[in-house]
Amino acid sequence: MLQFRMDRGLLSSFCYVSLMLIIFASVIVSAGSGSGRPLAFPAAMGETTLTFWYPDSSDPLPLDGEWMGFPDQLLSPAEVEDNLHYSLPVLFPDIWQPPGPRRHMMTYTLLLKKVPQQTELALFVPEIKNSFRLFVNGREVFNGGYASASVDHARGYSGDRIVSLGKLPPETRLVLQVSNYGHARGGVHSPIILATDDEWQSYYQKNILIEGVVICLAILAGILLLTEFLLIPDHKELLWIGLFALVLAGYTGTTGLGSFSTLFGYFPWPLAVRLEYIGFATAIPLFANWLQSLYRQDIKFRIVKYLNWAAASFLIFILLTPSELFTGLLHLLLLFMTFCLLTSVWMMTMLFIRNRAGVRILIFGAFALMTGISHDLSVFLGLWQGDDLLGVGILIFLVSQIGFLTYYRTQEQIRMLDFNRSLQNRVLETEKLAYTRKAELENKMHELEIKKQEYQRLITEDELTGLMNRHCFFEQIGRRIERNRRVSHAIVMIDVDRFKQICDHYGRDLADLVLKKVARQLVQEAEGRFDWIPARYGSDEFIFWLGGVDADQAAQVARRIQTNISRLKMPVSGRGEDAFRFTVSTGVATNAQGQNLDQLLARASDAVHQQRKQSQKKKHPGMGQEVSLSDHLNTTLFHQKGDSV
Repeated sequence: MLQFRMDRGLLSSFCYVSLMLIIFASVIVSAGSGSGRPLAFPAAMGETTLTFWYPDSSDPLPLDGEWMGFPDQLLSPAEVEDNLHYSLPVLFPDIWQPPGPRRHMMTYTLLLKKVPQQTELALFVPEIKNSFRLFVNGREVFNGGYASASVDHARGYSGDRIVSLGKLPPETRLVLQVSNYGHARGGVHSPIILATDDEWQSYYQKNILIEGVVICLAILAGILLLTEFLLIPDHKELLWIGLFALVLAGYTGTTGLGSFSTLFGYFPWPLAVRLEYIGFATAIPLFANWLQSLYRQDIKFRIVKYLNWAAASFLIFILLTPSELFTGLLHLLLLFMTFCLLTSVWMMTMLFIRNRAGVRILIFGAFALMTGISHDLSVFLGLWQGDDLLGVGILIFLVSQIGFLTYYRTQEQIRMLDFNRSLQNRVLETEKLAYTRKAELENKMHELEIKKQEYQRLITEDELTGLMNRHCFFEQIGRRIERNRRVSHAIVMIDVDRFKQICDHYGRDLADLVLKKVARQLVQEAEGRFDWIPARYGSDEFIFWLGGVDADQAAQVARRIQTNISRLKMPVSGRGEDAFRFTVSTGVATNAQGQNLDQLLARASDAVHQQRKQSQKKKHPGMGQEVSLSDHLNTTLFHQKGDSV
């Protein structure tokens, strides 16, 4: 990738804007914190007294210390009251992990004494692994997932929760049921914190807004970057930064306040915990790959390849194993994440020393992101307490990278504009030549299309009658018979009686009109029936394919054709004759014997000759005598006035 010198004015302006964003985010995060001197009221033997805690002026109060607990039991508030003397003191928060006891359920209880009466209170409940139910004075006020003694009924949840309590009586008993069947580190990881309802609601609104904006920006950026990568796959940096943005969105949405649960109403816990651990395993390796792809001439660390293999192994393990297994790798993942962070810091330091283009903006955003990640990891590990900063760090990182990518794309566009100017004249000349050639080709193509349509019509259609010709009929009907041997069908052959005499006596023009009349009658007969196909077979012969009929139905069609044709009147001019009628002979063959098309046609032709012979036997000898149509409509040709031809 070509490098460019960074414009100092643009860099300064962007740094000022980013500094303002940091100050603004710091104000948002720090706003709402209590201004009084922090006080500690650790519980002792399941009780804590709030005599000197003033909700409106003191800091939020962590309810840590000694709670009373009932190991491996989920007790109702009434059962807790009845069996309180059997409870054991438990240091709260209480994490169930090796080398400690491996539990699946527990009930905690704490008695609050001398609770302030003038203020509505609320609890901040950090995410509990992996479900809980909270009771206040015997009344269930909130639940996360579904705490149950049965693994089949337990259901996990993700994200911190704000629980409004209202005004409490002077003595208030809290009962917390916790169950865990899907996480290697169960129990309560952080203390429950008591503060005013207004303070926690303000905290929730500000932080859920920041998380929602971060998630939406990260998802949008990831989709756009991956789409651009699909268009220009040579730019691998788009792939890495796009995946990095999506991983950050998944991690942010399943930690903190659990924004996915707020945005979607319900978000399955197995998917949430996988997204969280995928963030642990892949986020920083993706960032390192992005750096190396962006500055591949300066960064050639072989260790990035090994980080990719390790991250891919973790990813496969997380996707394919139950949550009880991969959540046990937390400390290993955190160690891997720390090593990846140090590697990324070293890579950015090398770029900064070499003063590469845009590296200051990149380092500025990356520093904000790394600070947020490190801070939240320290809070998660209990090294110190504080609000989540990851959302603010991601927001600053995304804004800074948008500025970096905007600058980089601007430089590429300037270079492309210069290149386009040199090609513009050639393009115009090429377009003129192409337009001329295109017009010539279009004219030739139009002529060829007309000829093609004419040839196609001549190949498939009889020129005189407009019916399908013999060759096309044989081709289409042959395929139908092969495909539908079990479907009944029939062929009717129609032969114009004494056609040669008509041609000799009245001329070729009238004979052609006779053929057209027969063709029109067949078309009318087939109208509305897609599987009935008429065609011209020979000089005065026609064939009519009837699909889906039996022998009786085919015979009815043949008789109807004979009847309708015998009623046609042919005008005759210049011969002193008003009109004359003509008849046809028909033959029917069906597929009852499973014969092929040639055999069916031969049988139909024999039937035509047989009918004609029978008609001739029924005729009276001599000219000028008519035979009635009831005698099978024989082959006699007669005038409208009754004179035979």
